[in-house]
Amino acid sequence: DGASGCSDVTSLDPTGQEYASTRQSAFADSMELTATWRHVLALSPDRLEIWRDDLVRTVEYGAVDAPQEAGMQPRAGCTLVTADLTDERFAVTERCPGEQSVRLTISETVPEDNRAPEEIASEPTGADGLWIIDVTEQGVLALRNRGPDWTVEWFTSPTEHSTVLGLDGEPGVLPSPRSVSGDNAQVRWFDGRSTHAFDGQSGRYSWTLGASTGPGMTGGWSPDPEAHANDEWVLVPLDGAFALLDHDTGREFRRLPGAATTGNGATGEGVTGGGVTGLAQIGDILYESRAGLVHAYKFLD
Repeated sequence: DGASGCSDVTSLDPTGQEYASTRQSAFADSMELTATWRHVLALSPDRLEIWRDDLVRTVEYGAVDAPQEAGMQPRAGCTLVTADLTDERFAVTERCPGEQSVRLTISETVPEDNRAPEEIASEPTGADGLWIIDVTEQGVLALRNRGPDWTVEWFTSPTEHSTVLGLDGEPGVLPSPRSVSGDNAQVRWFDGRSTHAFDGQSGRYSWTLGASTGPGMTGGWSPDPEAHANDEWVLVPLDGAFALLDHDTGREFRRLPGAATTGNGATGEGVTGGGVTGLAQIGDILYESRAGLVHAYKFLD
C-alpha cells in the first residue's frame, strides 16, 4: 500500500535475489496481477495497466485521474471484471453504463501511445456474466453465464463464440489468476470441485479431474521462451494428496501423499478465489499454498 492505495510495485530478480525496479500507480483498494514472460497486467475494478518486465507502462485503460488525459479512453464509467494477456494482445470483460450485457474488449498489448488503448474489437456479448480463462492470438476462452446456463465458450470475436464445455450449474470458484494455470500448450481452470483442461491454442476441451483442490502445475515447464521442456505430466492437488496425470489425456498414473488437510474450503469463495490450492516449483522443491500455509516437498529420483 502507498499514498494512492494499493499502488507500489517492486520487481525482484529471483535468480540473484536482488532488487530490480519499483513503480507507483493509482489503484485505489486492491489489484490483481497476471503475467506473461515479458509483460505484467494489473487489474482493479476501475482501471487496468500493463507494464513491461522493467515496469515501464505500455497500456493505461479505464479511469484516468489526470485531466490532461481526457478523451483518450474509448469508454467511461465501466467496471472491469476480468482480464488476461499475451505479449501481443489483451482482453478485458467489463460492465458499461447503458449496456444490458457484459462487454468483451480485445486490444493491443503495446500500442503506439500508452495513454490511448488500441482496440482490435469491442462489443457487448449478450452474456449476463463473463470471466476470462485464457487469451491467445486466435481467441479468448471464457466462462459464460446467461440465465441458468453456465458454459465455457471460445470467442473468436466478442459476438462470435462456440460452446467448449457445459457445466451442471454455477461453479464454486470463478476464473482468476489463483484458479487458472497452464503452459504454452494447455490451460487449466479449477471450478471449486474439478479441474478442467483445455488446449492452449484452440480452446478445445481436453479432460476433467474431479475432487481436486486447485488447477495444478505442469511439470518441468518454464514461462521463459528460451527454456525447453517436454511438458509430459501435470501435478494436480487433491485433499491430502497429489495426482500425477498425463499432460494430454488427464490419465492418472500415480498418486503421491501430501500433508494432512481438513478440506479445501472453496465453497462460496468464488469471487476472491479463496480456498484454492496453489503449486509452484523452484529447483527440486515443490511448494504448496493451502489454507494460509505453505508446505514444501522435495522431489526425489
